Amino acid sequence: MTTETADLYVEDHDLQIDPQCEGIMAFPEHSDITNGIVGFHQDFGTILTGFERGWCHVTVQICPEPPALDAADWDDVLDVSADFARGQAFIGSYDKALTTNLAFDGPGTYRLRVHARGRAGAKDAALPRRPRPSRTNPAPETYLVQVWKAAARPEEVHKSSGYPGLPAAGYTGPTSSAYSPEVDAPQIRAGSGGIVLVRTCFTEPGAWQALLGFIGKGGEGGDCIDVTAVDERAYEGLSGEQLRSLVDRDEDDWPYHPVLLVADERALAAGDFPLLAVDNPPGEPAASFRITTAHLESFVVNMELGNTSFFEWSRDAGEDGVYTG
Repeated sequence: MTTETADLYVEDHDLQIDPQCEGIMAFPEHSDITNGIVGFHQDFGTILTGFERGWCHVTVQICPEPPALDAADWDDVLDVSADFARGQAFIGSYDKALTTNLAFDGPGTYRLRVHARGRAGAKDAALPRRPRPSRTNPAPETYLVQVWKAAARPEEVHKSSGYPGLPAAGYTGPTSSAYSPEVDAPQIRAGSGGIVLVRTCFTEPGAWQALLGFIGKGGEGGDCIDVTAVDERAYEGLSGEQLRSLVDRDEDDWPYHPVLLVADERALAAGDFPLLAVDNPPGEPAASFRITTAHLESFVVNMELGNTSFFEWSRDAGEDGVYTG
């Protein structure tokens, strides 16, 4: 039996079962996951977590034959079949995946037994990325996925907590894949460093100009807010994680831009410009969040002076991921 365990930071209620790991998204809509735990669209799968974002402890076991059922320490246990037609499938979050291939015997039909614990206690929470889980401070949700080769059969619920696993009505699944594709775009290195504002949406030119106008005189006393705008079509449609990977670093691996502000489609579609704030430290980043123009100068100034950390702002964002003070 092959076993792999890792702590994964999940966003949007999604542990993903990804057959491509190329940033291409074809995951099932949450409303289609009728058992409340796991579902598939073709060979793309989603395991629903209780929290909107936070850490979960995930173990994958490759079994040469059907394992003995042991549901004693679990809230929910469910068997489901999956057709991994591409011959690969990896469990991951939006920025990291386990390396164990669920389709261990190549293309074909497999049986997955998904165990879940702690979902109800973390319902819809938006937990900070730091601190990481430890032996004394474990992740609030735990999952065990056992997989073996087997013909397709109906789903079988072995144990159910009755937890209403579906997120809010109208939610339509993951916003990102477990891996982002390799990005063919220039490195980001603007001016002498500091915070950069990167434009990734080019369908709202008027809104972009209005945002630049605010940056130019939105500071105290009508001064400019100290961010450097990056306006290049090469970055169109890129995610925060992809942009982070493009930031140039010095010989000590220190990024020239420790914080990115992203003017994406959502930001430019709203009058208060909820920019995506992306942490880019030398080590592990805090979770991204959005910040409106009402708090932008305070964020920029405090980050530059080191009065507060990115984590503190991210932690205090609302359940919708937007910091409102």
